[in-house]
Amino acid sequence: MKALALTVCFLLLSPTARTLNSSNRGGGHWVGVTKLSPATVSIGDLFGDSVAMSTSTLLVGAPEDGLTLPRQGLAYVFVESGPGWVEQAILAAADAASDDEFGHAVSIDGDTAVVGAPRDDDVAVSSGSAYVFVRSGATWTQQAKLLSPSPTYRHWFGSAVAVQGDTVLVGSPGYGNSLGAVYVFQRVGTTWEFQCKIQSNPPKYVASFGRSLVFDEGTAVIGAPAEHTAGGVFAGAAYVFTGGGANWTQQARLLPSNPTERASFGASVALSGDTALIGSKPSNQAYGAAYVFVRAGAAWSQEAWLEQDAAPDDIEFGSAVAVRGDRALVGAMYDSDSGLAAGAAFVYEREGTVWTEQAKLHSIEHTTTDGEFGCSVALSEDRALIGACSNWLPGGAIGKGSAQVFDYLERPGVGFCFGDPGSGTPCPCNNDNDGSFRGAGCANAGLLTHAPRFMQPSAHG
Repeated sequence: MKALALTVCFLLLSPTARTLNSSNRGGGHWVGVTKLSPATVSIGDLFGDSVAMSTSTLLVGAPEDGLTLPRQGLAYVFVESGPGWVEQAILAAADAASDDEFGHAVSIDGDTAVVGAPRDDDVAVSSGSAYVFVRSGATWTQQAKLLSPSPTYRHWFGSAVAVQGDTVLVGSPGYGNSLGAVYVFQRVGTTWEFQCKIQSNPPKYVASFGRSLVFDEGTAVIGAPAEHTAGGVFAGAAYVFTGGGANWTQQARLLPSNPTERASFGASVALSGDTALIGSKPSNQAYGAAYVFVRAGAAWSQEAWLEQDAAPDDIEFGSAVAVRGDRALVGAMYDSDSGLAAGAAFVYEREGTVWTEQAKLHSIEHTTTDGEFGCSVALSEDRALIGACSNWLPGGAIGKGSAQVFDYLERPGVGFCFGDPGSGTPCPCNNDNDGSFRGAGCANAGLLTHAPRFMQPSAHG
């Protein structure tokens, strides 16, 4: 067997320099279009625990799904077809085993998908792995299984994954007694070759570097949510690296303007060009927050601090984040506006340097059977994909989980309200045109340009 030489990425430390059902803001509306919850998904599968989107293809992880083995995990691919979405494939590891949590993390770019399995025990207990799948026509096949060059006990390799073009980044937050690391792989033909290992400079004890990551056009943002900083223990940090192949430069270490003990800053990260969005998911009963950073040249600075300070309790605002251009999406999986722990997601838009809340989204059917809505999010220019993990429901129940598609419609048109998706019975609503689509029994109606799935024309339109 050919020996594998471990290459460490060349690092240079550079100087480091604050939503749908629907909203009328800006004349457009966010509309719940489709709720995805395949018939094969069972109670406790955590369908929607991770989500990713690439043009008209959606990828949804279900890490507890036991198709043939308990909690082996699966990932589901959906494609847009006419006015709706259809399941194209179910992805499973060729060497699936119980408790691998395949689907804990997902990423997709065009015809390439990557799925993390951080509890894979192939080499050692929870050493972890990541799988690459490629699509030809409508058929998906496993192209590679990626492993850490130095796998060992509880490295959780595969806890976070990102793919763009022929480059894959895989997070391993347990590496080195939770110092953490990120591994870079490059595709050559149909073979994936290990390039290097990225670590913060200097590495921080128990930082869990690599728990979250995102990669976009030669820039990577990597979360270290357990890092001890001047803000206190587990305050958290995020790091920016630029480069490619085996050469990466640490460009910045990002910290919030208000570092707080146990804030877990870096629990979630997102990136779009020169804008980064970092989520803070506190373990101290605080509300949570998301921070916007922008890059000018090679210097990063905080532009905004997003929060929901009027929340009555810990809603885990910032548990998941996404950003695209001047729009941000922030999950709050324990928000209880539409039911205990039902969850929500908030949309913000930027004008100049000011970020304003545009809309607050709830589960399409507004029931607690879709609990923890906002546990995962993905965003494109005019579409949002939001996971509802349903890992915990009132009374201790566990749901199946779902992933829900919302579209942004620029111009208002005919009035619509929610109806019974099973019987097609029109719902009673007063059509006050506030665009909120919130509350049980269709208390409000909004203005839409079409009637998406699970919606009915308003009798008062």
